Amino acid sequence: LIAAAAATLLAGCATVDPAATLAPVQDLVRQHAGADLVAQRSDEDGAALRARVAELLAQPLSADSAVQLALLNHRGLQARLQDLGVAEAQVVELSRLPNPGFSFGRMRQGDEREIERSLHFNLAALLLRPLAAKAERRQLEALQKSVAADALALAAQARKAFFEAVAAEQTLHYMRQVL
Repeated sequence: LIAAAAATLLAGCATVDPAATLAPVQDLVRQHAGADLVAQRSDEDGAALRARVAELLAQPLSADSAVQLALLNHRGLQARLQDLGVAEAQVVELSRLPNPGFSFGRMRQGDEREIERSLHFNLAALLLRPLAAKAERRQLEALQKSVAADALALAAQARKAFFEAVAAEQTLHYMRQVL
């Protein structure tokens, strides 16, 4: 009985930790692309991102800064990072007990009154909760890998575009010399 009460209490205390959900994705991107992945969750985060973008644009562009700019400034990627928070919230929701239902009815027939009260709890949802939570955790992990793959693909595209731009500039310079 004490263990069940403790589990119930702890399940009610589960919270969403966006940093923990984003950390594996950030580590993968940092390891493979050499750039930081930052999620914009508030107006202050947005201001910090814009300041970082302006700082990077004030310096001469390099392949690494082009990748960093792409990761910071891509709205589609920011939306995908927000999807991670939604998926984590669903995992946390499944770790909590479902709310019980309560109904109250009052009927009156002449001088006679009938009061009906009921408290109900969805036992099937309670029994299937661990399976649903496990499936939701798997979906979160799959989403983390998908977001990391998208970020790495964006980083590769940015790096490729940078080198194509440098090559085009060098070709133009060479053609001017030949002319």
